[in-house]
Amino acid sequence: TGPTGELHGDLIHYQYPTLPLYQEHMRRYANASVPLMLRRGKTSANPIAYFTNTILNPIFTFVYNYVLHLGFLDGREGLQFHIHHSIYVRWKYPAAHAAAQNK
Repeated sequence: TGPTGELHGDLIHYQYPTLPLYQEHMRRYANASVPLMLRRGKTSANPIAYFTNTILNPIFTFVYNYVLHLGFLDGREGLQFHIHHSIYVRWKYPAAHAAAQNK
């Protein structure tokens, strides 16, 4: 543990200051999730599973987070975040599928 104390002033935290940095972060997460997905057998081996995981799952993820969890209240930033999060959900399944095919 480090030193503790009272913060005087505002703390502005920009974890992803640009869209390309956020996208690169999501690519790394998608690739890092591959070993776990392979262990769990989530390789989208058949065409129906592949379609479900790469098309339907990202759409449902967006609707669930943006609409049902009120992400739309965050305005344009909320829309951008949830669109890109859904893209991340899509990226990880083809990555796992490709890794399974290369084994």
